[in-house]
Amino acid sequence: MRVLLTGTSYFPEFSAGTEVYMRYVSRYLMEHGDKVWIACGGNEHQGLCTEAKWSRCDSNFEGIQVSRVVRNASRGALSDHFIRKDSERYAIWERLFEEVAPEVVFTVGRGPALMGDVEQVARKVGVPVVATLIHPDQVCPKGPRLDAWGKGCMRALSAETCSACLVGSRSAVPGLHWALKALPAGRLENSLPQSGFAGRLRTALLLPRMVNGFLHYWQELRETVSLFVAHSEPARELLLTNGVPVSKIRLSAPGLEPRESAARVRRTTGPVNFGFVGRPCAEKGVRTLVKAWRLLERDLAAELHLWGNPHTGEPNVVASIEALVASDQRVIFHGPFARGQTSSVYDSIDVLVVPSEWFDNCPFVISEAFAAGVPVVGADFGGISSMIRHEVDGLLFPMGDARCLARALLRLAGSPQTVQALARNTRPPRDARDHVQELRGFFEEARGRATVC
Repeated sequence: MRVLLTGTSYFPEFSAGTEVYMRYVSRYLMEHGDKVWIACGGNEHQGLCTEAKWSRCDSNFEGIQVSRVVRNASRGALSDHFIRKDSERYAIWERLFEEVAPEVVFTVGRGPALMGDVEQVARKVGVPVVATLIHPDQVCPKGPRLDAWGKGCMRALSAETCSACLVGSRSAVPGLHWALKALPAGRLENSLPQSGFAGRLRTALLLPRMVNGFLHYWQELRETVSLFVAHSEPARELLLTNGVPVSKIRLSAPGLEPRESAARVRRTTGPVNFGFVGRPCAEKGVRTLVKAWRLLERDLAAELHLWGNPHTGEPNVVASIEALVASDQRVIFHGPFARGQTSSVYDSIDVLVVPSEWFDNCPFVISEAFAAGVPVVGADFGGISSMIRHEVDGLLFPMGDARCLARALLRLAGSPQTVQALARNTRPPRDARDHVQELRGFFEEARGRATVC
């Protein structure tokens, strides 16, 4: 089977959970004798001529052909994230399909480089598409599935609700969305400067039309995709809420690649080592973790170890980590680590903290922690809620609530026995090969549907 696997980005430019997922799906598909090509977005400053808005850069990574559809940053626009209309980009995807001649397309996430063109070209040439909801941005024009007040959102997409949310989030001007209804649309926004309050007003005028473009894209996606793969029950719920028929949804947890690591015996004495593993950015909840840690007593027998690449994080979040490290000797910022060091990272901590502040679908860090027998404290939203069994193999706290997180950390720091009990209840995740075997079945089912149609 010839599979075109498309995603937001890929190694070596980026190496987060989505890229790890695409990597093992590719490898295990090839173990079955399938041929895999990867096409994704790319670094906006790499391999571009001065005139073209879009360019294609080809490379080979670990024996797999990787084609990157790269946007020229100097010609990019906000509308690229919302509206599927770009003939230059579409032509690049047409050529890719001609060269690859896929029998099935598997899409993972979206972005400006993949704004609907993949599915439309596939539909044009009669190739079935299977899509996974690994990122919430497929069903959220803003991306994280949080409302304008930072609360988790499981509502259906709508022009009114999503426009108000986006305007409120981007403008920081309360009630601006409602005031805009009294203003004339059309050329007004083009006459406004792009900075200051007028710039926010200009963006606010544009966003409702961009949301309508996104809703049109989502409608096309629902019609074009043969099957949607939900990695968690909340993801399945999100698809159903947003109009995907149950007959098109398949639930399949992604699992984890097996690792060789002897489970160590958890200590019942001494300081409890808490750990954070991930990109140091707001959506991962790092600022809430820093706030929670500052609420704890300075003489508490606990340490906080953080792993993440500061160069891929957000400067203000990294600065908050560095300030905490400078003021508290119990906090250690280790920085990035190689994939081969994953086992040693989890074996060095007693509790993993996953305070994500977005719809985190199926964080691999939770699976990695459970594989190492490490319990998890996580934010109660999205896929995290379905992965952690509260009071069994971890604790859940309200997303973004630093005080509740601090109470959870305080409870565990004061009771290593509780940490050990939670650790005993952790269960290893499913083998990723089982998930890929299910995917192959979904691919065949999608091809059968296409043949019938």
